[in-house]
Amino acid sequence: MRRMGLVCIALLLCSSAARAADTWKCSLLESHRFQQGRSLAQKGGGDFQVQIKPPVIHLTANGHFIIDYNIIENSPFRLFGAKRTELGGGASRTSRLTLDKVHGRISQSGISHKGDSEELEEIFSGRCSEAPG
Repeated sequence: MRRMGLVCIALLLCSSAARAADTWKCSLLESHRFQQGRSLAQKGGGDFQVQIKPPVIHLTANGHFIIDYNIIENSPFRLFGAKRTELGGGASRTSRLTLDKVHGRISQSGISHKGDSEELEEIFSGRCSEAPG
């Protein structure tokens, strides 16, 4: 009897954990990479998926892992995450992801840091809708 109770509790915990991961399907609208003061624009194309798996936001494209962001905010209205990567030699890179859950808009930016200077490396924007779950 006790074993049956433990199995039921384990199943309830697993099902609630599975429901905790929200999934959003997104399409890229516009993407820019910046090099030496120039913007290299790319328009349209590219579908990707955002999964909210606390404590991270898991980003994939065409089934391939892209990046995990640490969740900073996850409200009914907005999802915000960031990731800082040390590049060595005093340089680092900060990536930020914002998903407006109300309007279905997503944006991402990558900023490089060296000493006191910052430089925008890339930015993309897209449209998202919550995947049926």
